[in-house]
Amino acid sequence: MLYIINYIYLELICQSYFAAEALESINIRENENVSGTPAGVVYTGQRVDILEMMESAWMKNVWPGSVDGYAFTGNVKGKYYRYV
Repeated sequence: MLYIINYIYLELICQSYFAAEALESINIRENENVSGTPAGVVYTGQRVDILEMMESAWMKNVWPGSVDGYAFTGNVKGKYYRYV
């Protein structure tokens, strides 16, 4: 799994992605933890700006109507979001 996480991180750097579009509703957290306090939801079709890729396989992002939050980058087979 570490290989997949590193691949996603390298894909982001190599292709200069700075945003992602939700293909499904995505929970956003206040910190890098699935049990972290929910900060909101990004709904299908909404775009988030990626501020930083964290070593913990989370991305720090900002989306319409918020300051910032975290989403997990384990995007299995492109199900949850696509980089734009």
